[in-house]
Amino acid sequence: MLIEQHHLLPGMHINIDSLAVDLCMSQTPIREALRKLATEGIVIHTPKTGYAVSNLTINEYIQILEVLRVLESYAVKELAKRPFLVDLKKLYSINEELRKNILSYDKVFFCHINDEFHKKLTENYNNVIMKKHFFFLWDGIRSKRDCMYCNSQWANIIVKEHEMIIKAIENGDPIGAEKAVITHYNSGKDSAEAHFK
Repeated sequence: MLIEQHHLLPGMHINIDSLAVDLCMSQTPIREALRKLATEGIVIHTPKTGYAVSNLTINEYIQILEVLRVLESYAVKELAKRPFLVDLKKLYSINEELRKNILSYDKVFFCHINDEFHKKLTENYNNVIMKKHFFFLWDGIRSKRDCMYCNSQWANIIVKEHEMIIKAIENGDPIGAEKAVITHYNSGKDSAEAHFK
């Protein structure tokens, strides 16, 4: 939560003693949580130094985005061949929540709902191993990805691109769905490069 809300910034050392005092709990559950976050790539552990918030370079981030684009565009293309597998009504509903949030623009809420959209989008794709790796990478770049949401103009683009993806699936258009996902990732890459210049 502290990382998601940017109280702990990328690259920042995590002081377990201070967290224990601030959160009024023992160090044991904090260490357990940090170990779990390390397996997800959200924090890194260095022996004799401790934990720090993951701090990908922009080049590493772009490379991971490229892998995510390939995985998600393929999954969505396959799902568009069987649109009845996709909960289109729920996807429209999630995207509408994003649209409503643009005016007040609660960045933390927006990030959470965007995650929900992508999880719902791919949940019925039948390759469990691929989905596991997709979300491992997705969660691993959270701190960099969430920084992009500082750009509220990109929030508008996200909503429009999500709608294009949903419509292509609804129309049973695998090529259109694949292209819509690729467009979505390319605009995310552009937003990241603009933000981290």
